[in-house]
Amino acid sequence: MAKQLKAQDLIKIIDDEISLSTTYNNKISKERAKALKYYNKEPYGNEKKGRSTYVSSETQETVSWSLPQIMKIFASEDVVQFDPEGPGKEINAELATEYCKYILHKKNNGFLILHNFFHDALLQKNGVIKVYYDNTPELAREEYRGLSDIELTQLLQDEAVEPIEHETAEGDIDPLTGQSTQLHDLTIKRKKTRAGKIKIENIPPEELVVSRRTRSLSLNDAPFVAHRVKKTISWLREQGYKIPDDITDGTEAEAEYSSEKVTREFQDGVYTDQLDGSNLDPAQRQVWVVEAYFRVDFDGDGISEYRKVTKVGSRILSNDEVFTQPFIATSPFPLPHKFNGQSMADLVMDLQLLKSMLMRAMLDSFAFNINPSKAVDITKVIDVNDLLDTNPGNYIRMRGDINNSFFAMPTSGVGAETFQLLEYVDNIAESRSGVSRMTQGIDANVFNKTATGTQAIMSASQEKIALIVRIFAETGVGELYKKIIQLASNYATGPELIQINSEFAEVNPKEWTNLETISVCVGTGALDKQVELTNINQLIQLQQALASSNIPEAMALISPVKVYNSLASLAKAMGYKNVDKFFNNPVSVDYQQAYQSLLQKSSPPPDPMVVAAQLQAQSLQQKNEQEMLIKTADFELEKLKADREFELQKIELQLKYETELAKLQQRDEMERMKLQLNDLASLDPGNGLLPPSEIAAIQDVAQIQQKHSS
Repeated sequence: MAKQLKAQDLIKIIDDEISLSTTYNNKISKERAKALKYYNKEPYGNEKKGRSTYVSSETQETVSWSLPQIMKIFASEDVVQFDPEGPGKEINAELATEYCKYILHKKNNGFLILHNFFHDALLQKNGVIKVYYDNTPELAREEYRGLSDIELTQLLQDEAVEPIEHETAEGDIDPLTGQSTQLHDLTIKRKKTRAGKIKIENIPPEELVVSRRTRSLSLNDAPFVAHRVKKTISWLREQGYKIPDDITDGTEAEAEYSSEKVTREFQDGVYTDQLDGSNLDPAQRQVWVVEAYFRVDFDGDGISEYRKVTKVGSRILSNDEVFTQPFIATSPFPLPHKFNGQSMADLVMDLQLLKSMLMRAMLDSFAFNINPSKAVDITKVIDVNDLLDTNPGNYIRMRGDINNSFFAMPTSGVGAETFQLLEYVDNIAESRSGVSRMTQGIDANVFNKTATGTQAIMSASQEKIALIVRIFAETGVGELYKKIIQLASNYATGPELIQINSEFAEVNPKEWTNLETISVCVGTGALDKQVELTNINQLIQLQQALASSNIPEAMALISPVKVYNSLASLAKAMGYKNVDKFFNNPVSVDYQQAYQSLLQKSSPPPDPMVVAAQLQAQSLQQKNEQEMLIKTADFELEKLKADREFELQKIELQLKYETELAKLQQRDEMERMKLQLNDLASLDPGNGLLPPSEIAAIQDVAQIQQKHSS
């Protein structure tokens, strides 16, 4: 039987994983810090006094120019969509996609979240998002004045009430007891339960701890992942954790001075974490909180379960079994079998350093040529301090012949080769990043190129951007949508009403438990938009030609719904998401009403003579129909009479037949009995063969028969 773990065992597991991960990510942290410095154009540290300190901006320009293209694609297109899990489930997939967009952009600041997500990935190898269900209760401050003892007791019996301030005062005299009453002024903090919501937030890469055993970009496959972040004592108490003021975070404080965090926080010249006000308010003191997700057999049943363990220092705040971890990571250039990929900054940082050194050499050369060093005959200078005055028009006191007193030192200027080298460096940066001067709109020679050549160059330069967008969609936004659906299907209490374009729709996240597959459709920006617009216009022209062909087989190929789809695609390609602002959907009520109204308006007013003829024809038709009905009724009546007479005759013939048959049968019976009587009459009554009574009866019957026959 497996051993049941204790709290201290969990703490050791977490500390060991963090220690290994810190060692593994130390190099990565330094590279990220370096990328931040290059992005901010900070000095390299090799500057010399009196020489040029120019810093090039390749890293900043590459990230800043690629990010708008990526954001434009995600903002103007449905890059990620859910696939239906089966026939007839298309509406569920469409509603689930719209629901994820609603949660991201309406319930959270979706634009800024995606911007920071992609920015971190382009600059610092990995962008990280945390998505979770937040049902933290809301704390409301309430004040009460003049409460009696009974009212005070009733108020404090509520478990959701926490008193903050309490003052008493003398009240009026009680007429029954003759003593003064006591009144209470109370300030409380009431814990109010609020409806939970799906919360999405960006995580700085240095706050994420990933096991060195992780072999993919997806954190769902990571053996260990944790969020290490600084939080105030007050925040922890708001989450429901009961902790003392003097709680310590132990060795976690080492993360305070990581090179990446220091570079980020010291960007504005002030290290912000040193201004937490902990000396003034203990509740605002910050401590390092570790929220770890990993598999461990905590209950000792021999099967590891996925658990979420939250701790501060050596104290565990919570230990719960969960179904997944809340983190999503992406990278513009993921590396196989590794979590950390490469950033856009990694591709151009060496070029930025090289270009900076070349530009510094050029500027120093220009400065030396303009103001070269000079040799001076010191014996002819009265005061050497005059030479230190470099202001224009200054006076230098000399003695004797001054023509041969100054000599300019020879200098060698930087030639045209340096400009060619700078051009070469720019070309390398463009080929590495995919961000060209032509796409930036700063190429002076773009008008000297043919339209086809320019389009080919721009299309080729955007292929790398398109690949980055595809990776961001597959590993980032797609995974985000999946986690939103998982949280919604687990925590939703019932149907929700969301706005889709200009209409409201009711969705039930409980029905989306099987939505696991997504489709990614990625364009490459303005060029693809122009091609798409051209193609859609050609489709619309083809539909118009089919509609006006008057050939039934050709006209049957199109319908109002298909034409609407083309117009909707055209509007979306032009950047308008709400198609219903411009066109009515054929299945909508507005379309049906407009269609009927147009039919009525398009019909010409009828000719009065035609109307009169139509009325006369209708009257004649009604008269003929009435006469036909009367004739039909008479015919049915005659037929009924004939049927009844036929039935009566049939019954009468049947009765006659039965009567005659009965007579014949009676006659035959009488003849048979007569023969029997004749035979009996020949018998002698005295012979003793029959009893006397029977002989008497037979004789009576014979007499009756003779009477009838006579």
